[in-house]
Amino acid sequence: MARTFRRGERLRADLRGEVFNLPNSPRFAPGSRNLDDPNFGVVRAAINQPRRMQFALKLYF
Repeated sequence: MARTFRRGERLRADLRGEVFNLPNSPRFAPGSRNLDDPNFGVVRAAINQPRRMQFALKLYF
C-alpha cells in the first residue's frame, strides 16, 4: 500500500507499507526418508519465512 502526502507545492512525502506472508501459514519441510532414522516421517522444520512487514517514508523537498 502506498500513500502520498503533500504540504504546499514544495514538500511531498510518500509512505509505503508492504507485508509478506500475511496469513503466516507454515509450509512444512518433508520428513526424513531414511528407514533407519528414528525420526522417519517426522516433520521437524518449516521451509518458509515468517510474517514480515516493512515500511518506508520518502521525503521530497
